Amino acid sequence: MVAATATFSAMLLTVRERRHDLATLKALGMTPRQLVAMVATTAALLGLIGGVIGIPAGLAMTRALGSAMASQAGNDLPPAATNAVSAWMMPLFLLSGMAVAILGSLLAARSAARTSVATVLHGE
Repeated sequence: MVAATATFSAMLLTVRERRHDLATLKALGMTPRQLVAMVATTAALLGLIGGVIGIPAGLAMTRALGSAMASQAGNDLPPAATNAVSAWMMPLFLLSGMAVAILGSLLAARSAARTSVATVLHGE
């Protein structure tokens, strides 16, 4: 849930920061549908890259920290205790991360696509 919230808010902020660029693209003839599709594609790519890097790193950290805490307590953990996630769940995590990134971007992208170019550029 923490990762989903962070991803969601990061995508919202990214689109809000790019409002000026998106308004410029609209002024050059990009339709609102194309604008939303572009932002969603970018978010999907960022979600994919983040998942490919973050999931293995998170699993490695979980194993390392679990083993370190167990050794500090004088216990030996069996491998099943540190392997909390099955291999078949990895694609689900990756797809859910991408879905959260896309949803986070779609809310802000739809808002940016509906706002008039003059309003966005006047606010800058």
